[in-house]
Amino acid sequence: MQKNKDVYLAIPALEEKEYILKTIYSLLIQSYKNIKIIVCVNQPEEWWSNPEKQHICLNNMATLELLNASNIENLTIIDKCSKGNGMTAKQKGVGWARKVLFDYIMDIANDEDIVISIDADTIYKENYIENVVQAFDNNISISAICAPYYHFSNNEDELVNRSMLRYEIYMRYYLLNQYIHNLKYCFTALGSVISFRVSSYKRIKGIKPVEAGEDFYLVQKFVKTGIVLCYIDSMAYPSTRVSDRVGFGTGKAIINGLINEWTSYPFYPLCLFEKLHDTFSLFPSLYQKNMGTPIDSFNENIFKQKDIWSKLRDNFKTQDKFIRACLEKFDALRINQFLKYSYTERENNTNNLIEFLNTYFKDDFEKITKNNPYINFTETPIVKLEQIRDILFKAEINYRKNNSLIYI
Repeated sequence: MQKNKDVYLAIPALEEKEYILKTIYSLLIQSYKNIKIIVCVNQPEEWWSNPEKQHICLNNMATLELLNASNIENLTIIDKCSKGNGMTAKQKGVGWARKVLFDYIMDIANDEDIVISIDADTIYKENYIENVVQAFDNNISISAICAPYYHFSNNEDELVNRSMLRYEIYMRYYLLNQYIHNLKYCFTALGSVISFRVSSYKRIKGIKPVEAGEDFYLVQKFVKTGIVLCYIDSMAYPSTRVSDRVGFGTGKAIINGLINEWTSYPFYPLCLFEKLHDTFSLFPSLYQKNMGTPIDSFNENIFKQKDIWSKLRDNFKTQDKFIRACLEKFDALRINQFLKYSYTERENNTNNLIEFLNTYFKDDFEKITKNNPYINFTETPIVKLEQIRDILFKAEINYRKNNSLIYI
């Protein structure tokens, strides 16, 4: 391992006074010591004149004071929150905060250095950074890493814990179906688990600074331009908390879950993932001639044209280039859009999850259900929900280990 390699830890912080020092202390006790911590405390400037946002502004100012008084070595604080320094109306959101951080790092870092995206309410195992650096050293071809994660059910409010488990089970269900059906964008994009080389970030020309989901688009870019490693032998532990700081993600999902509103996070039927698998399997044949595919209706709806294959064949003259073009066109975003477009169930039931568990993890599922496979996220004992999550977590880790590289 190159001990002199600088690792930049990029932390956006909005209303994080209660959490940020715990996160930073988990970074200071890491086995790898050559780190530089960059924190961007941020909010839109306009919030100073919004009475409903005053508490966030004051929390951010308290965070600035806390960090300035901490005397932490190699800590840089970017003030994008105090009066006159806040984000513009067009630059609000965690995507812009990450862009500010990454742009700052690009100006001072060397190409061989590493950036680790951190969330201000996440705890990391002591070997996390060392494992990230080791992975980049051992795999010179990889551009980025999406590391494993795990939420502890440690909130004092049981309803919050239930909502978190519902959301995490949804995420693992979604990813495992992608692995099982051999799709090409098998990643979970959490802002707290992404790492990348400085040179790789420059190659993709930066992050898309959307208000939320910037981590998703960032990883998708890395998959399209290089190779992403989806496993290291370490873990990030995001907090279980209620938060409406961004439009979606764990905090927002927990809020929705408290009112049993899960329409944005359904357990999609297995048949939809099978349709995607069957379509991707047809790409070599589609290079030869047009034929019907299971997603024709979606294609016509999203691309506003009936025949997309002829144009791709005209532009990409070999089969390999044609297949890659198809994979670039039907990326992680299109996969998600197809699932949403095709999903017709209205009830917030768990029948698809139960079918999935009985199909792929029958023995483990039967052990914890004892012949009663009924699941209800408001009634099922929380211990049982944790066991279901752990079945999926262990399966996901195995898939990550055995299919560790994501590329097209």
